[in-house]
Amino acid sequence: MACSQEIEKLHLLYGSGQITIAQVTEAVADTARFQIFDWVDTMLAGKVKRGIHQLKHLEQEGVAEILVAWALNREIRNLCYITAAIQNRQSQEQVFKTYRIWSNRKSSVSNAIRRHPQAKTWQAFLKETVEIDAIIKGVKKGNSWDALQQLSLKVAGVKLFK
Repeated sequence: MACSQEIEKLHLLYGSGQITIAQVTEAVADTARFQIFDWVDTMLAGKVKRGIHQLKHLEQEGVAEILVAWALNREIRNLCYITAAIQNRQSQEQVFKTYRIWSNRKSSVSNAIRRHPQAKTWQAFLKETVEIDAIIKGVKKGNSWDALQQLSLKVAGVKLFK
């Protein structure tokens, strides 16, 4: 069914003529980017079961783990700044405007801030993204998908053993 939907989408995008590999790749990459950002929002919202399912789906679909890690790193980095600004008595609404947290994401970002209100927690998570990057690049041993799952669980509020 998913394949059929992708073919239908390609037809809508490019018509009934021949399409290039580049066009297919672009259309599929757009879907993967959407799925990655949806996964990040799910974990920020604290929806653990759904988030783990989404991450496994990304892995099974062959999405490059460097893209998944980048999206998580980007969000954690922003939350470092956001929580620091809120700790410095800036209004959450103003901080959300500054960091372009649109209305459709306010709930998930707010949930993440409630779970982890201290900037130092997000800084610790950011350090973990550096470790994940080293695993992905082969500089450090480990399974990058497992590391991504562990960090995303922490972001979602699950307490893990060391």
